[in-house]
Amino acid sequence: MQSVAILPDGRRAVTGSWDGSLWLWELETGKELRRFQGHTGIVMSAAITPDGRRVLTASYDNTLRLWDIEAGAELYRFEGHTAKVHTAALSPDGRYALSGSDDGTMRLWELPTAGGTGSASGTPAARDAPASGTPVPPLPPTKVRLVTRDRALGKM
Repeated sequence: MQSVAILPDGRRAVTGSWDGSLWLWELETGKELRRFQGHTGIVMSAAITPDGRRVLTASYDNTLRLWDIEAGAELYRFEGHTAKVHTAALSPDGRYALSGSDDGTMRLWELPTAGGTGSASGTPAARDAPASGTPVPPLPPTKVRLVTRDRALGKM
């Protein structure tokens, strides 16, 4: 196990694994409820949306993925980082995600708020998907540069 997150119901948790899989567990019994597959690299981070219905994962395959917890289905794939993605966090309202990568950037993503599946390249995800399930084209990119430390000088 590389990452863990507890769902808001307090009864279940997800874990990210070295083999690229994500697992849903019942905490009281330790029973495996579901396995999510799709990442091709280590799942380094998992964040549950405030409503407990979706989980966002960050992986060494350079992507973030948004999953439907109950269905075990990948809803969206977020592409744009050019190196391993180590971490992802969600805003308190669940509308945005922030990811950090070995490419020296963190990226701000707008999460889809309606049904549908798809992918977003560059940065923010599709806006609300129409009823047909086809995502709206991605929003203009938003990219935030990480402040990096100058190792030779020890300065920010």
